[in-house]
Amino acid sequence: LSFPEAIKNRFPTRSERNQEFWRLSTRSDVRPSTGHYDLARIQNSLKTHKLILTTNFDHLLEDALIRSNVPVNI
Repeated sequence: LSFPEAIKNRFPTRSERNQEFWRLSTRSDVRPSTGHYDLARIQNSLKTHKLILTTNFDHLLEDALIRSNVPVNI
């Protein structure tokens, strides 16, 4: 079962899928992990390649970058 198929099985309508992804992306009860802060530290140390692409639906990496005083352009 692929990820898109699993999502469609769990949330059959487009509206349900949109609501769930919105809920996941706007949660305020989660905090960046050590891994998020490690990536922020690595990103800050780079002289080139200042781009991070992610498929995450949350804001945790951006939060870690901002809290680590790493310039962010979203």
